Amino acid sequence: MTNATIPEALLSSAQLPVGESLAERWEAFRQENPKAYLRDAAQALRVSELALLPLGDSELTRLRGDDWPSLIAAFERFGSVRTMTRNE
Repeated sequence: MTNATIPEALLSSAQLPVGESLAERWEAFRQENPKAYLRDAAQALRVSELALLPLGDSELTRLRGDDWPSLIAAFERFGSVRTMTRNE
């Protein structure tokens, strides 16, 4: 299975804050709002959700390669999950 991180070209289009680094702002937001959704955090920080992904758990930012059968089989280990779908 191959791993790839989010391409820098996609991240470069995100609006970056002035002064305090985005990582510092994200950490402060998470401390004050531990249950907030990534979408809400991105709106509050005035950046894209994609800009926040690399600042969190690195396992969440990896795109998995070709082994879809193994990936889908591994979903069973998650147990019960909550999903959210939106169309904007």
